[in-house]
Amino acid sequence: MSKRVVLLGYASGIGAMDPGCGEGPPRLHRSGLDDTLRARGIDAVWGAMYFPEPRRGESLHDTIQRLNKRLTLHVTDVLQGGGRPLVLGGDHSSAAGTWRGVLTALGADKCLGLLWVDAHLDAHTPETTHSGMIHGMPLAMLLGRLGRGGAGQAVVRPEHVAIVGARSFEPEELALLRELGVRIHGMEEVEARGLAVIMREAHARVARETDAYGISVDVDAMDPRDAPGVGTPESGGLRAEALLVALAEIVALREPVAIEIAEFNPLHDREDRTVRIVHELAAVLTGAGSA
Repeated sequence: MSKRVVLLGYASGIGAMDPGCGEGPPRLHRSGLDDTLRARGIDAVWGAMYFPEPRRGESLHDTIQRLNKRLTLHVTDVLQGGGRPLVLGGDHSSAAGTWRGVLTALGADKCLGLLWVDAHLDAHTPETTHSGMIHGMPLAMLLGRLGRGGAGQAVVRPEHVAIVGARSFEPEELALLRELGVRIHGMEEVEARGLAVIMREAHARVARETDAYGISVDVDAMDPRDAPGVGTPESGGLRAEALLVALAEIVALREPVAIEIAEFNPLHDREDRTVRIVHELAAVLTGAGSA
C-alpha cells in the first residue's frame, strides 16, 4: 500500500464497562507503533489523539457523539488528502466516527463494505441493551438502527457487512442482525470450516459490489491466551497467528480504504503481549505483512 497511513487515537473508554481501553492509544503511541510500520516499509505518521471532554450536565451519549464528530472530520480529511486512516481505540464506539468519516469522503451515494472481526455483535439498541454500554451498539448504529423508531442514517448496508469470530452476544442483537440479513461467522463455524476459508468468504461479501471496504478489528476477537489486554475477554477465540495469516491474504486481494483496531486495554496486558500483537495487526492490515 503506497498511501500514507495516518494513525488516529480514539483515547476513550467511557463507552465501555471497563474504561481502561481509553489508555490503549497513548500506550500504542509510546510503544512506537509508527516506528514499527515505517520499519516495515509503510509511510506512517501519528495524526490526532482524541480524548473525551465531558461538559457539565452533558449525557454520556452526547459526549461520545461530540468525540465521534471530531473523529469523523479527521478521517474524512485524511482520505480526501490521499491518505489512509488507521483508527486506534479506545472502546468500539469509535466505529461511529470512523466509518461515517469514510462514507463522507467516498460520497453518500457510494457503497461501503465492512468486515467486523469481534467476539461480540455490538448490535444492541438503547431498547435492548443489557448493560447500557454504548460500545455494545456501534454496529446497530452503522446499520441505521439507533434513530427514532429504530431508523436512522445508515453508513453500511446489511448485505455488505460480515462478522467474523462472534461468540458472546445476547438474543436481541442476534435477532436484529438476522432480520437485517447480516452474515455472522461465529466461532463454531470458524472451527468447523477453518478461518482462512471463512475470511475469504467474508472478504468477498464486503468487497464485492462495493466502492470500498474497511476492516474493524476488536482485539477481544482473539483468544485471551494470545491477547490478554482487553476489557471483555472471551475464551475460545481466534488464535492470533491464524488471524494474522488470514487477514494478510485478504488485504493482498484488495486493500481496505480504512482500518480500525479497537478495545486494546493495556491495564490487563501481560508482558506487552497484546501491544506486540496490535503492532502485528497494524502491519498486516496496512499491507506490510508480519515479522
